[in-house]
Amino acid sequence: MNKKLLFYWIFLFYVCSIETSLSQTLEKVVKLSFEIKDVHNSEPLSNVTCRVFTTEGKIYAYAISDHNGKLSVSVHRNDSLEFSFIGYGKLKRRADAYTPGKINRVELAEQETLLREVTITVPPIRAQNDTLVYNMASFVKPGDSHLEDVLKKLPGIKVADNGTISYQGKSINRFYK
Repeated sequence: MNKKLLFYWIFLFYVCSIETSLSQTLEKVVKLSFEIKDVHNSEPLSNVTCRVFTTEGKIYAYAISDHNGKLSVSVHRNDSLEFSFIGYGKLKRRADAYTPGKINRVELAEQETLLREVTITVPPIRAQNDTLVYNMASFVKPGDSHLEDVLKKLPGIKVADNGTISYQGKSINRFYK
């Protein structure tokens, strides 16, 4: 009988300690509401992303503002929030800088974003279904004054003295732009 009573006391103590630690964790979570606006004209900004970071810098939640620029997010008071939107500068602040139970106003300012230079290269020859497509600009050299000069440089293409053009010995009868 004593073993059963001891087991019940241990079980009761265990349940109470879990409930206490759970309630302490839940007490630290607060819901913050925001209204996101443009700093210059006070227009609401939709699709602004609010990311929630832990004290270790790991993202664990996010929210996106609606068409009226409003969003809500549940956070711990020591978390950090980062608001970002394309064409606007990022704003990062600690969660305890905002007031729970009130709509907090966040203003973002436009900011230019410099893009890296992109170089697009076109392969000189590519297959498109059963057709070979030659990028003629890849074969043109200074001094080429006629189409025949360029055609002679294309791999597999032969230009006969009479002007007929063939690919691997087969006559070509159609050319496309």
